[in-house]
Amino acid sequence: MENNKIVSPILRKLYDVLQAGRVGALEVFWKEIEKNGSPLIEKIEGDDENYMVTLIWKATERTDDVCAIGEMFGYDEENTKFEQLLDTNLWYRTWRRRGDAQSVYFFVVKEREGQEWEECDFRVDLLNPNKYVCIEDEKYPDECYLLSKEESYVSLPEFKENIWTIEKEDVPKGKLELFNDFESKILNNKRRVWVYTPAAYSNNEEPYGLAIFTDGWEYVHISKAPIVIDNLIAEGKIPPMCAVFIETQEERDIELTCSDKFIDFLIEEILPWMHEKYNITRNREKNVIVGFSYGGLTANYTALKHPEMFAKVFCHSGGLYWKVEGDENERGLILREYEENEKLPLDFYVTFGEFEKEAEKHYKANLEFVKILERKGYNFKYEEFMGGHTYMDVKINLAKGLMHLLGI
Repeated sequence: MENNKIVSPILRKLYDVLQAGRVGALEVFWKEIEKNGSPLIEKIEGDDENYMVTLIWKATERTDDVCAIGEMFGYDEENTKFEQLLDTNLWYRTWRRRGDAQSVYFFVVKEREGQEWEECDFRVDLLNPNKYVCIEDEKYPDECYLLSKEESYVSLPEFKENIWTIEKEDVPKGKLELFNDFESKILNNKRRVWVYTPAAYSNNEEPYGLAIFTDGWEYVHISKAPIVIDNLIAEGKIPPMCAVFIETQEERDIELTCSDKFIDFLIEEILPWMHEKYNITRNREKNVIVGFSYGGLTANYTALKHPEMFAKVFCHSGGLYWKVEGDENERGLILREYEENEKLPLDFYVTFGEFEKEAEKHYKANLEFVKILERKGYNFKYEEFMGGHTYMDVKINLAKGLMHLLGI
C-alpha cells in the first residue's frame, strides 16, 4: 500500500487501540468480520465517486507474504502485496475504486521467503461469502476461463447488474441450435457452432441481419449474448436478427491472429452455410462481426479484408498489439494495415475496460486504433467501461455496442 500508511478508518482505529495495549480488540475485530464479511468497503470523505476497498487475510499458519490477484486489484504481485498489522495475524491492503466496480479475485499466500509462484498457495477469501464459480464446458471440463474455477467476488455499493443480461419471463425467446461437428475443409478441422434465430423467425419474412461472434461458447454461456439479443429485440432497440457463435478454443492463438485461412473459413464456409440454411440477408449494412481480445483483432481484420460482407465492427478490448513473431516493428499489424489502407465503408464500436489499462501495450494499441479511425474519418464510437479483461466483463457493454451499430 502506498507509503505503508493505514488509510482504512476501521483499521486505523484498530491499530491505535492495539498500540494502546488493548489486545482484546483484535478478537472483537475478527468476530465482526466473521459476522459481516470481507472486504471492508468504506466511504471516502469528500469523494462521492470512489470507495476504499480493503482486503483482509487472517493468517492461521506461518505466512511470509500475501497478495491479491484480480481485475479490480491488479495482477502484478509486487503491487498487490499485503501489509501485516503490527505483529498480529491480520494482513491487509487498501485500494481506492469507483463505486460501480465489481471483480473476482483470489489470494496468493507464500509460506516462506523466496517461494516460487508455482509453489504458492492460491486461495479464495474465506472471510467473503460471495463466490463466483466458473460455468463448466462439458467438452473441456478441466479448463476454465479464469485463473481458478472458483474465485471470490466483490461488488461495490453502486454496482448494478446489467439489465440486458437478465433473462425475463415476458420476453419472447429466440432459438439457439448447436451444431457439434461443423467441418471446415479450409482449416481441416471440426468445431461447435451455435446459431441463434429470433422469436417468430420466418423464412417468409424479409431476410434477417447477421452477427458473427468468435469465442462462441464464451459469448453464449458467459457473456449471455442470446439473452442480450432477445431483450434488445423485445424492447425495439435493434431489429430481429440472427447470430452465429463460432467455437475458437483449440487453435485460438492461431485462428484469431490475423489468419487469412480463418477469414476464408468465415467467408467461404460459414456464410454460405448460413445463407443456405437460414433466411439471412446479403445486405452488408445489416451484418456485424463481433469479437473480444484476439476476437476483436479478428473482427477488425475480417472487415478490412471483406468490407463487401460487413459494414459493422464490434471490437471489444481487442488484442490490437499483436504482430507476427519476429516482426521488429513496434506497432501491431492491424494498426499498420488500417493506417496504410484507404478508408473503407465501415462503422465501429470500440470498447475497453478501466482495469485493463494496467496492460499498457494493450491499452495504447486500442487508443492508437481509435486515433487512426478518427484521422481516416471513420464513423466510430469509443467507450471505456468499469471492468476488466474477462468474458464476464464482455457483457457490460455488449448491449450498448449492438444498439450503436444496429439500433433502430
